[in-house]
Amino acid sequence: MILRAALALVLSLLMGPLVAPAARADDTGVVAVRGIDVDVTAGNAVDAREQAVLQGQRKGLHQALLTLAPSANVDQMPPLSDSQITDLVADYEVESEQTSTVRYIGKLSFRYRLDGLTALLQQNGIGAATTPSPPVLIVPVMVSGGKNLLWDESNAWRAAWSTHPPTAGLVPMLLPKGDAADTAAITADQAASGDIAKIQALAGHYGVSDVAVATLRRDPATSALAVNVVRYSIAGSTGGFQDQVPPPASGTTTAPDAVYAVAIDRIADHFQQDWISQNQVSSSVEQRLTVEAPVNSLAQWAELRRRLSSIATLHQVDLIYLMQTHAELDLVFIGDRDQLTRALQQRALVLKDTGDGHTTLELAGAQP
Repeated sequence: MILRAALALVLSLLMGPLVAPAARADDTGVVAVRGIDVDVTAGNAVDAREQAVLQGQRKGLHQALLTLAPSANVDQMPPLSDSQITDLVADYEVESEQTSTVRYIGKLSFRYRLDGLTALLQQNGIGAATTPSPPVLIVPVMVSGGKNLLWDESNAWRAAWSTHPPTAGLVPMLLPKGDAADTAAITADQAASGDIAKIQALAGHYGVSDVAVATLRRDPATSALAVNVVRYSIAGSTGGFQDQVPPPASGTTTAPDAVYAVAIDRIADHFQQDWISQNQVSSSVEQRLTVEAPVNSLAQWAELRRRLSSIATLHQVDLIYLMQTHAELDLVFIGDRDQLTRALQQRALVLKDTGDGHTTLELAGAQP
């Protein structure tokens, strides 16, 4: 009894507010889109450049909206005027450019105001997902000559991720450094085979809980790419997807290796759209759910608190009671039960109903 009271007192002193405001995409207030290609011919160089910026900001707006809402909804939105789009632009920069007396060819990057994008989506009856995902660590494995390559200098797939990082969105993607600690943590064969212990070791090196092993095979005859992506959390494999990326059309001047960039963009788009579909909140009405959570140590309590604090749709967690081996919590959230379950899963928290009518919340991979 004394031990239980002491544990309760220590935990109550340490916990402070159970759920602090989660980090959100609007902490920075912008959505950045890079690598927008423009090519405009006009009566003179000045007009060509001005029209190219307008062309670029329109293309960039579509990509920015796709980081917040499903593509099916974005594609159905009515077009905006150039001035309306300009009002949404926070700033832009020129990545590269070539000019002549009548032509402008360039690559531009734009930053759009998040509040403006969110308001635009709301005006069109589209719910926006503005809560960022925890970072995903990308492990790019390339199959070449019957061998799996990862840290090798000849891994062109990993080099492509370095030179063509995906557009910033709601799902941050990290690339391992390939240093001595990385090479000691996991080999190409272990990554390709889904060795969860080695994958978790690499994840721990970067302080993340979500890892995606992206394995690529290139058809030597056609240069087409076959991509297989498997995602892992603390609890193990959480699913994945496959994709086929065709080679550049014959007769084009596109560099053969540009197909890697297309594959990267498609993987990033899949992550973004999957995150959006899982985190769009269909209702602003608060709901409550009482759960029992195993708490066997201060370390487990701290980890539970850390993961809960990163869920933006979870507005509040009330502590009902605390015992030596478990706690009862009241979760206050918006959205439906399925959305809450998915949001918890993304933080390696397992929500499940028991046979006696109770609901438990467990740390995936927790040690007793």
